[in-house]
Amino acid sequence: MRKILLLEDNTIDSELIKKELSIQRPDWELCVVNKIEKARTQINETQYDIALFDINLPDGNGIDLLVELRENKIKIPIIVLTAGGTEELVLAALKAGASNYIPKKLGYYKIVAEQIDYTVSRAIQNSQLISVLYIEHHSNDYDLTKRHLRKHAQHINLTKAIDSQDALNLLPISNDLPCKYDVLMLDYKLPGLNALEISKIIRHDRQLSIAIVIVTGQGNESVALEALKIGVDDFIVKRKNYLLSLPYVLTSAYQRRELVRQQKILKQSETKFRLLADYAADWEFWVNPQGEYIYNSPACKKISGYLPEAFEKNKNLLIEIASPEYKELVDAHFARDRSEPTKSLEFIIISADGEKKWISHVCTGVYDENGNYHGQRGINKDISEQKKRELELIQSNERFIRLFEDLGDAVFVTKIGGPRMGEILEVNPAATKQTGYTKKELLQMNIIRDLFVEGSDELTMDEWDAKLQAGKFVSTTERKRKKDGTEYWTEVIVTPIEFNGEKASLSINRDITEHKRAELIQQIILNISNASQENKTLEETLKFIQSELGRLINTENFLVALTNNGTNNVHVVYYQDKKDEIKDFSIEKTLTDLVLKKGEPMLILKEQAKKLEENGVIGQIGFDAETWLGIPLKIKRKITGILVIQSYTNPKAYTVKDKEVLEIISHQISLSIERKQEEEKLRIALDAAQESDRMKTAFLANMSHELRTPLNAVIGFSALLDRQTNPDDIEEFSQLIQKSGLNLLEIVDEIFQVTLIERGEIGLDKSQKPVLPFLNELFEIVLIKQKNFKNNSVHIQLEIQSIDNELALYTDFNKLKQIMLSLLNNALKFTHKGAILFGLSSPVQDNKFLFYVKDTGIGIPKEKQNKIFERFQIIDDSRTRAYSGIGMGLFITRQLVNLLGGEIWLESTEGEGTTFYFTVPRDEKK
Repeated sequence: MRKILLLEDNTIDSELIKKELSIQRPDWELCVVNKIEKARTQINETQYDIALFDINLPDGNGIDLLVELRENKIKIPIIVLTAGGTEELVLAALKAGASNYIPKKLGYYKIVAEQIDYTVSRAIQNSQLISVLYIEHHSNDYDLTKRHLRKHAQHINLTKAIDSQDALNLLPISNDLPCKYDVLMLDYKLPGLNALEISKIIRHDRQLSIAIVIVTGQGNESVALEALKIGVDDFIVKRKNYLLSLPYVLTSAYQRRELVRQQKILKQSETKFRLLADYAADWEFWVNPQGEYIYNSPACKKISGYLPEAFEKNKNLLIEIASPEYKELVDAHFARDRSEPTKSLEFIIISADGEKKWISHVCTGVYDENGNYHGQRGINKDISEQKKRELELIQSNERFIRLFEDLGDAVFVTKIGGPRMGEILEVNPAATKQTGYTKKELLQMNIIRDLFVEGSDELTMDEWDAKLQAGKFVSTTERKRKKDGTEYWTEVIVTPIEFNGEKASLSINRDITEHKRAELIQQIILNISNASQENKTLEETLKFIQSELGRLINTENFLVALTNNGTNNVHVVYYQDKKDEIKDFSIEKTLTDLVLKKGEPMLILKEQAKKLEENGVIGQIGFDAETWLGIPLKIKRKITGILVIQSYTNPKAYTVKDKEVLEIISHQISLSIERKQEEEKLRIALDAAQESDRMKTAFLANMSHELRTPLNAVIGFSALLDRQTNPDDIEEFSQLIQKSGLNLLEIVDEIFQVTLIERGEIGLDKSQKPVLPFLNELFEIVLIKQKNFKNNSVHIQLEIQSIDNELALYTDFNKLKQIMLSLLNNALKFTHKGAILFGLSSPVQDNKFLFYVKDTGIGIPKEKQNKIFERFQIIDDSRTRAYSGIGMGLFITRQLVNLLGGEIWLESTEGEGTTFYFTVPRDEKK
């Protein structure tokens, strides 16, 4: 209800306004006076929400009274009624402190109620203090604005920034930090950055939510449009009297931004509310200020029999389904004033299937921090069982009434002593809920024989019975079994009582399964942590983690995969699956991708996965699992992988609690994986270091042997040469000395080439030549080398497969010749019989020449093939090896191939032979 003062000497106008307000706002109270003196008295004696002043009055001018009130600091909102609504008159009223004005045009009285609502609302909003940062390098403009606001908008506090850099220093660098200003007001033309550039920094770079208003001396629509696109909230031109509208512009900009912020907070609150309500057993609801349902939890259907949509379509449905004797009570409850305190209501409804149910109804108003009303939230709880229990308890003795009313834990009254020990004599409703049996079933059972599974082993049954018989109480923990076979832990306090004239015990059983579960979780985390410190491989550790988690949930289908940074692939480090063989895979459009992008656990049922497929969120992956649970693995908030478990048979295999538990444990799993990966890296590094050390030792020993052999020959045979040496022997000794010298030179040359390669001092001397003559030349050289090797049992063949005689190659032919001869020398060295084939594959593919050398020699062991191109690598590095060499030839060959821009690889089978392939780009002479 509002109290309104109308200062109007025209009786027709006052009657029209009074009549219209009685129709539109019947609960408002209107006081009409026709003179300024009476209006002054009313305002001083009575508190009004708003006043309406006519201007021309018998004893003065309404604007004069307005000025007087404002000078006396009276802040009541005032609307000026103007018969001649000229711009000068309106400006005079606003300058005098009017909150609003209404021209007395035809039918004006019909909008009076609406304008009163608007003006009061705006006055409340204007009472909020607003802090404005004003970037203005002209001192006169700033001072004029500040004086105007101080006089006409005291709720606006102005702070000056002389330029853009000054303002940016005063504002936070991100929206996560607090900002002491509500509005940023900028002059368009500023030294340095202009208003648009500053706005871009604030909106896009810093993403601040502060309201922005641009003030300019020129009304340029394109500039205004560009400003609004950037995220500026309003744009005001420095025209005549623009300062009068400035407080409204600043306040509106701030309020719009504040409204967006409040709506975001409200949305987050609503989301949390829905998440909790969706899983609640009670029927939770939310209605808007008009009384329309905007949310009903799924329990609505379970309790009332009607779908949530039915209540959204008919806001009076709850009143309609109330039992006739309660309809009036329920109707009055919903029609009450929302300012009344919250109170609960209990009544009977008739569900959709005709069943009568007791409902406990509680609702309360929802308001934001500014006191704005946003509707009602409430809970409807099915208390039918509670009401039924109340009736049963009334008929029981007083002791059990209190017991059954106050305790939410399961209570059993059982026989003690004799053959009937443990026979159940009475139970409370919580016992039926805890065990899953009906009361009738429980009263036919024995708590020891039918429910008990395992105790704490502190007392035997005989000791237990003896203590109860002696009048002592017993406290212990024990495990029981529900009707559905589920086992659960209880904390039990048993007290001896007398029941229906015979000795009995009253046991209070508190379900501590979740507590035990929490203990188990802590134990699992500890065990996983300890396992990561043991001398286990990563696979052994993950297998242990799978086993430990299996104590909580089904982990028979278990996978751990790690992300490959910068790619869409994940590396599967461990899995156990009943159906699939899982390898590294691309996560694009997969459930794994969704988990890694959200960074949150996801529990997906088969039907949900199908919908995601249909909507194109995930690909057609043939989802076989009934339920799938993925947990992101994180180290220092950075996602490093994913843990996945799934069930192919049971859609209820995992629950939301399981998801929460795994999320808790996932951190320790991530730490364990990281630890094992680091250990694995250290082990590999150690192995590599040991292998490098071994190879260097082998190389030095080999070098000693390879150098000593030709040197011994040179020194030894040269010592045998003298004047008495037989001429035939001289020729033979000279050949041996020359051959040994050449071998020694070859070794020194290889070492020299390795040095040049590692220092990057080998260049290229490219030329363009036909390929066939080059290959024929190689063939002649190889035949000569074969004679030197004295290996006539090997057939050497140059293979030419439809190669054009004019086919040319632009490359360094000296390097190419060295590569080919190195490979052919190896083939001659390790091939004792069979054939050596070499040549160029045809046709040329991918603009590359593919050369090859194939032999039927001894082959290369599989374990050596990955290392054969490294330094010091020799096929046989034993002390009794049959082949000479220092292990540098293939290393040099690979470096030369790479220098030419190609690649080299091999295919080999031990005992059958080896084929070396290498490519050379088909460059064109420039």
